[in-house]
Amino acid sequence: MPTGVLIVLGAVGLAIVSAILLWQRRAAESRRLRSLRLTDAERAIIARHVRLYSHLPKELQESLEGRIQEFLATKRFEGQGGLEITDEIKLTIAATACILLLGVPEQATYPALSSVIVYPHAFQGKGHRDQADADGRTVRLGESWGFGTVVLSWDDTLSGAQDPDDAHNVVFHEFAHQLDQQDGRADGTPHLGHHPARYAAWGRVLGKEFLELRRDLAAGRETWFNAYGATNEAEFFAVTTEFFFEKAPQMKEREPELYNQLQGFYGLDPASW
Repeated sequence: MPTGVLIVLGAVGLAIVSAILLWQRRAAESRRLRSLRLTDAERAIIARHVRLYSHLPKELQESLEGRIQEFLATKRFEGQGGLEITDEIKLTIAATACILLLGVPEQATYPALSSVIVYPHAFQGKGHRDQADADGRTVRLGESWGFGTVVLSWDDTLSGAQDPDDAHNVVFHEFAHQLDQQDGRADGTPHLGHHPARYAAWGRVLGKEFLELRRDLAAGRETWFNAYGATNEAEFFAVTTEFFFEKAPQMKEREPELYNQLQGFYGLDPASW
């Protein structure tokens, strides 16, 4: 065999071995972090600010602690607008975000996410998740960027986490976008495994509900889901995620097919909590 071919094969083999070793180290570190537990003081912060935490079954509460540890160890927090990042802020955001992952143990803890930017209040901007303030200026509550960053308003994060029944939770919303974006596309269809039938059922059910929401809004009819969900398919998935976790019994009764699709994706049955 020519020497050049041997060199290329050796380089390829070395790259494969290096990739395997890196994956093994990361998997071992993930297991270590998820085995760690919170302090009593940290649990108290989460119980006080993330009201849904107290509704979780005991085994999910324990699993959440490990997820939080991994989140805090692998994500950077940055305060903006004069906000100082505290343990209270980090624990509240991490706990809320990681609830979305509890039903799928093999799901990585937001592997593409590197930083969380937090403003003290809703911040000015155009486009994503906008609303008008008292002076008519356009402000936003949160953003999920496709290149590793989530931006949140702390005021809205806290109010959403403290009311587990209003279907307004900016962290659930933005981190649903993160899950949606993991396959490289923000299209309202997250990675569902290698099962074509799952994608077909997802598209059929969520597509039908999305179009129905748009038709109802166009006709001036009252809607159950927030009108923001009619913006596009990605926003519809994020809005229905908020409803799935915060109005689970109502969704299971009113929209059983949609509930079943979200339950299959998240691996959780919040209506039973």
